[in-house]
Amino acid sequence: MSPNLPNQPPPRPPKFGPPNKKSSLGYVLLFALLLTIAYYVFNPQGSSVDKKATEIPISTMIEGYNAKKFSEIEVKKNKIVGTDRNKKSFYAVRPDGES
Repeated sequence: MSPNLPNQPPPRPPKFGPPNKKSSLGYVLLFALLLTIAYYVFNPQGSSVDKKATEIPISTMIEGYNAKKFSEIEVKKNKIVGTDRNKKSFYAVRPDGES
């Protein structure tokens, strides 16, 4: 450090300060939000079926589809999910080894 000369002002401290504790809390909250969004976007297959849905045999699901008893049908990996006109959900699981 150079000595203070008679016509120079004293040295100033740097303009940046120590890290703010509130910013680290913000990062934790942002990370928690990202985890929550990722859970709902990449939802595991088992939890994608409505908990109130009733499991029925796949043959019953096919017969209901042919008779147009379902207002909505959705095929997911090994499950077929159907909703009837009364908004009641049903699902059938494809047996292993069948395509």
